[in-house]
Parts: sequence; C-alpha cells; structure tokens
Amino acid sequence: MTDPEGYQPMKIIAFFILCIQIAFSFIAQADVLSDYCKHENIRSIQVPISYSDLELGHFTFRYQLVEGNSNRSIPVVIYLPGGPGGDPGISSDPDSMMSLLPKSLLNRVFTDQRSTYCNKVDPSIALELSTKSLANDVIEILKDLKKRGFSEFVLYGHSFGTVHATEVANLIANDKSFEGPKLKALVLEAVVGDTFSKGETQKDFNEILLKILARGDSRLQTILSASPLPLEETQEKWANAIYTWLYFGITQNPFFPDVLMKLAPLLTGDKQGLASLKGEIHSSIETQATDIFKQIACSEITEDYGRSKVMVGGQIVLESNDCNGRVLNNPFDPSKYRTTAPTLYIQGDLDPATPLEKANKHFQNFSAPFKQMLLVRDAGHIPLGIQLYRCKSKIFNDILMNAKVFSRNYKIV
Repeated sequence: MTDPEGYQPMKIIAFFILCIQIAFSFIAQADVLSDYCKHENIRSIQVPISYSDLELGHFTFRYQLVEGNSNRSIPVVIYLPGGPGGDPGISSDPDSMMSLLPKSLLNRVFTDQRSTYCNKVDPSIALELSTKSLANDVIEILKDLKKRGFSEFVLYGHSFGTVHATEVANLIANDKSFEGPKLKALVLEAVVGDTFSKGETQKDFNEILLKILARGDSRLQTILSASPLPLEETQEKWANAIYTWLYFGITQNPFFPDVLMKLAPLLTGDKQGLASLKGEIHSSIETQATDIFKQIACSEITEDYGRSKVMVGGQIVLESNDCNGRVLNNPFDPSKYRTTAPTLYIQGDLDPATPLEKANKHFQNFSAPFKQMLLVRDAGHIPLGIQLYRCKSKIFNDILMNAKVFSRNYKIV
C-alpha cells in the first residue's frame, strides 16, 4: 500500500531497525568498498587527513549526490547522520531514506563520516577524528557543490548530526572567505543540546520507559521487574530489545509498533504473538562502540556509553563503560556556536536518546537570527520519520520553495 507521499512502511521500518541495531556497532576496516560506494551518484573529493596538520596529506572522501532536477537555484539538502559512527548516510538505495528526506525533494546529498562505511580508509592512515574535522569535510563537499553550480543548501542533521550541523553552520558563519553555496536553513532533528554525565544516558532511557509503561496496563511494570524475565530470555536480550523499541516513542501505528504494542502478548497470552515477541527479543544484538564514537563522543558528548546492558528490576542498567580511559575534555556547548541561517528544531517529547530537556538547551543558547521548535507529542528519536511522515514533504518543501523559510505557523502536534 502506498499513500500520496510514496510511503513504504515496511521498507522504512527495516531501514530504521537496521540503523538502530548497528548504532555504535563495530565497523570493520576493509580493503574493498561496497559496490554502492562506487555508484555513479557517488562523488569523490580529496580532503586533508588532518586539518590541523596539512602536511599529513589527503585521502579520498565520498559523498552521494542524488540529483532529481537540473535547476541549481533550488537548494540542495545535505543530510548528516547520527552516531558518530553508528548510522550510515550514503545508502545503496537512497529511496530507503524516505522517512528522512522525502522523495519529492529534488537534489539531496548523503554523507558518511570519515572512517565509516563508504569513507573507510586503510587502518594505517591515522585520521583526525573530531566533530570539527567532520564539519570541515562538509565544507569541502560544499566547495565541490559550488563548482557543480549549486547556489544554496539546507543542512539537516539528526541526533549526533545536530552537533555536526551546528559545527558546520558555525564554521560558515565565522569564515568571511567562505565561497560555498549559501546556507538557507538549518534543520535539527532529535537534538543533542548538552553533554551527558555518568549514568545520565540510561537514566533518560529508564524515565522514558516508565512514562510509556504508565500509559499501558500496570501489570507490564511488574512483568518487566520479575526475575527471571519472561519467555526464558536473558536480561541482556531484554535490555537490548527494549532499548531499541524506545526509539519509536508511542506511535498508535501498526507499522511502527512501540513498547506497549510489542509487550501486549504478555498480557493476552496470544501464542502467536508470544512466539513473535520471543523471536524478536532473541534476535536483538548487543551494540558496541566504534573507534570514532570513542574518540569523538567520549571527549565531546558523554562520559559513559555501555555496549553491555541488562534489564534488572524493570530498568536498563549498563554493565560496562566504553568511555573508560577517555576524558570529556571538549564538552559540546551550543552557546559557543552561531549561524546566520533560520533554524528549525524537530523534537519528540519522548526521545530517550536526546531528551527534550537537552534539546531545549540548544534552542535557548544557540545563536540564530530565527529559531522555531516543532515539538512532537509522543514521538521518540525519529519524529520526522515516524510521527510526522505524512508532513515531511510539506515541511521541507516549505523550507525549499517559499521566500519566507518557515512560512507556516507550525504548532505542537
């Protein structure tokens, strides 16, 4: 079934589940890139290995330019994915990014962060890894787009991509010699607005879990607090599964089943539902922090990230800290950044990974000529892709096509 937006629900679900499951998972170095990294819409440029030491030379950096229109006066949309090191940007099937950028958009750029996916390099190359170096890579993309005739662009970041986009916008605002396309608008979805102290990440997930469970049958809290946990699945498997489900928020949509929908068979005793639930829990994977995550996130965003999680007493508990041995020595502070472009925030009020409280700190402290927040009720970490999927084309077309960037008076959903 396809609605007027070209929405392909099962395809989108598969894409997001894949992204969430592989978030922070180990990215193996490989001598041979995937075939889609060599597709005709892949553009290659040379960027410095280190922007602080240009004598170290350059490496080949790839980005994906999906062209749908020859009119270069229409802004190209550049998507910056989360992670760092978790979510892919470049895709073997750009249309699978439907819930991130609607198909009706004309020209789109997808990126992979240096050292990941289509931008993996030989392990002997010691790439400079910081949000600023990632931002400078985008500046190099913009220079290339300028040569290709693009005059304006919209920068769209999701999750860690909001930190990345903030850095890019700031570099442009403070560089009087910048000769790339003009930044028409900044779009930030699932906003990182402050650093996470030790224990704060799992606290945020547990608070959202309790809020969602409170909307359902009270027996669910008792069931998840039991020992052993139901369905003969381990504390680790349960923690990993629920951790993933929380990203969806409360959907009331069978295409995006949330925690309450997933757990319903535990109350009804439906055998088929229980078998499906057990299978999904059993297939959940333990995530692992990548090298780029440890080098960037652990020094700029969070004091702890645990790849090993367990469900104990109805709460998710981290068993290890992948940031051990690293210091949060360059904490992200949005008050130090500015942009010359209007900025639209898209934030779910049930986001467990980038909670509303922190998104508000970015909104309050980031310097922009115009700021607007679209707060989405019951949404988790992917509000534009799930709760607002029917509105996404209208939102982006409004930004792209109208003289006034945000001409609509967006209201709380």
